Amino acid sequence: LKHPAALSLGMARLSTALLAALAAAPAPLARAESFRFDDAQVARPGAMHTHFHFYVYGAEHAPARWLGQPTVTANLLLVPDGKRPAAHEKLAAYASLEVSLIPLELFGVAVNTSSFCSALDGPADVPKLALRPGTPKDRVASFVVAGGRAATPRTATLPATGVYVLVSTNCGDLRGFKLSGTVSVQNPHGYLPANEYSVRSMYGLFAFVYVGCVAVWARLYAHWRSTLLRVQGE
Repeated sequence: LKHPAALSLGMARLSTALLAALAAAPAPLARAESFRFDDAQVARPGAMHTHFHFYVYGAEHAPARWLGQPTVTANLLLVPDGKRPAAHEKLAAYASLEVSLIPLELFGVAVNTSSFCSALDGPADVPKLALRPGTPKDRVASFVVAGGRAATPRTATLPATGVYVLVSTNCGDLRGFKLSGTVSVQNPHGYLPANEYSVRSMYGLFAFVYVGCVAVWARLYAHWRSTLLRVQGE
């Protein structure tokens, strides 16, 4: 080894870069299965908005089953727009704003995009999202979002493996209000998305590579410590 000081500095830089990559890579994945509504404008009356895709492992396909069935938890609140006077009583009684998770494979079959709100058969009926006849309703998770002073978390089971589309529908006449809160999906193995679970082995490999680089660097440092500059030694 003709240039031990340069080699030591290069190994230090390599180990630092690998550590930074390992620290940064999992961060977005840990948040990937939680969608936040940050005072999102409510869809206009008779409209549907799509927001996100969740990747879910059903219990029969999950590589790990530490937490049982996959679940979705909605912690949502309908709030008045800042430009309007507070109307919590009206929002608390409103039942036509829904947030739903619909399997992507069933979306075109289950949802009539030109007319997806239920018809009113009487004055007491509340218009809501209406799926086409024959749609397995146990495959769809829906939550009515009402107003009030605080959100109440609600949980439903997602029975099958697949990609789920997060949508919000407003089948009533409410305008100019906002939606706040989160929708989170927990797979049988945890919060990591189903399509990202397999890359854990890659992260493990990177960890071993990093440990190996640190071990090589430490050995070279110990061997050449007497010839290193003070700044390299620190």
